[in-house]
Amino acid sequence: MEGKEKRNSCGFIAGAFVGGVIGAAAALILAPKPGRELRKNLTGQADVLKEKASYWAELAKEKGGQWACSAKEKSSEFAFAAKDKAEHLSKTVQSKSGEMASKIQTITTNAKEKTAQVADKVSQRFQSQNGQTLDEVSKKLEETKQAFEKTEKSVNKNE
Repeated sequence: MEGKEKRNSCGFIAGAFVGGVIGAAAALILAPKPGRELRKNLTGQADVLKEKASYWAELAKEKGGQWACSAKEKSSEFAFAAKDKAEHLSKTVQSKSGEMASKIQTITTNAKEKTAQVADKVSQRFQSQNGQTLDEVSKKLEETKQAFEKTEKSVNKNE
């Protein structure tokens, strides 16, 4: 807000200066005076305007330098604050991702244990209902497969 007020005041000052110059020139030109006196007045006014312009230029350079330093300082502060926030955010993300990885590992381990328990229960039920173990059933299936392949070969030979 302060920078905007400074810009507005500089604009006002510049406008007042330009208006004063135009007004003075118009007064000198439109005032009825003899040639020598008019030239003398114009020369005097030109010198005054030259001094004022030099003063305003010097003032503008000084203020511009001050504003540049202020802007540089503020931008440095903003950069530092942004860097600090980014580091804080990065640490927070790393911490949360570590927590999530730990939770996922726990869930995965629990799921494996539950799956193993369910598989054991299914195997035990199957064994108790059929009187056979899963290995015995797998063996019988393999024997059946081999017998089928043998029969298929003999059928294919006879064709």
